[in-house]
Amino acid sequence: MGLTAQPQAVQIPDHPAGDLRDLRLSRAVLLLSGGIDSTTLLYDLVQDGVEVHALTMDYGQTLSKEINTSAQNAHRVGARWLLVPSPLTWLPTTCSILRGGRRTPIPLDRTPEEIADGTPPTYVPFRNGVFLALAVAYGESLGIDLVYCGGNGLNSGLYWDDTLDFARAFQEAAREGTAPDYQPRIVYPYANKTKREIVQLGDQLGINYQDWTWSCYQNGVQHCGRCDSCQQRIKALT
Repeated sequence: MGLTAQPQAVQIPDHPAGDLRDLRLSRAVLLLSGGIDSTTLLYDLVQDGVEVHALTMDYGQTLSKEINTSAQNAHRVGARWLLVPSPLTWLPTTCSILRGGRRTPIPLDRTPEEIADGTPPTYVPFRNGVFLALAVAYGESLGIDLVYCGGNGLNSGLYWDDTLDFARAFQEAAREGTAPDYQPRIVYPYANKTKREIVQLGDQLGINYQDWTWSCYQNGVQHCGRCDSCQQRIKALT
């Protein structure tokens, strides 16, 4: 069951950034994975009294442990949680983190310079675009204007759909493609923050990152400590 919050009269800016305290409404849709960014955003929104509808995508990812992790976090804070079938394994891509097909091996032990150089093998084509389209459709169905994503800009690698430019463009398209009385707002509040800054915020919110989040692409019993995501996680948490 979602949290019930009192509606608050606030000014909602059209741009998809800013302090969460300037963007409070009673309800919001959140794209929730098991990782650091969206988990922190979940707790941040709930702390502000928002009724969160958390959508976790089951898209054929290798890191399927994030599904259970996200469900546990949503239930922990009383958010509504939905698992959304959104298979992308049919794509003719060599993406490292999609099951099946002709996957490129997950890169290990890369240097920060290598991680920052070019589109990574773990990039899923237009993933956030697909997910945001589903989130907007859900939001329009329930009349929920705010759609949140924990996109971390280019601070977690060259994932072009994690940026504010993408969020702004998608918001414009979503407003053109939905009913006139529905005005979705795509919000990426952490796009200009480093992952370490996000963790510092989460520490204040009481998040146990070691036990409550999952980042590893390898989906083993423990984090491998070697994939790009694990290396960024270690840097943020230490």
